[in-house]
Amino acid sequence: MRIPFLQKVAVRKITSDVTGASRERATEILEGILQELPELLLATIVDLNSGRLLAAYTKQAQSDPYKVTTYAVATARQLARLPAQPGLATQQLQDLVLVLDEQLYVLRLTADQQWGCLLLVYTHDTNLALAREVLRKHSGQ
Repeated sequence: MRIPFLQKVAVRKITSDVTGASRERATEILEGILQELPELLLATIVDLNSGRLLAAYTKQAQSDPYKVTTYAVATARQLARLPAQPGLATQQLQDLVLVLDEQLYVLRLTADQQWGCLLLVYTHDTNLALAREVLRKHSGQ
């Protein structure tokens, strides 16, 4: 007999690959986001220069924050090169939004453009404006 709620393990834990001040600051950002968005599915903080995951949170065991973050960081790095194009020299990339049928992915850069904050929510739980505002607030912008 299959019981659905026994098949899906809830993780609900912030993890990290680094130690020190970077980990503490990244964990603090994620905890702030979680207080305002308890229905959050996945959130990560990544160093854009090294690609290293500073902190990650996932609500579901089958979600892999490393894979999701890898793709988001690669995209952010490509988009960060846009200001080098003529006519865009005064512009700065602040966030990247991907809207799917049932999910929202929002990647926001910190004020110093060194870290990326990525979150994933269901569209029926959180609207885009709220997700962007929470990320803006906690990423220090």
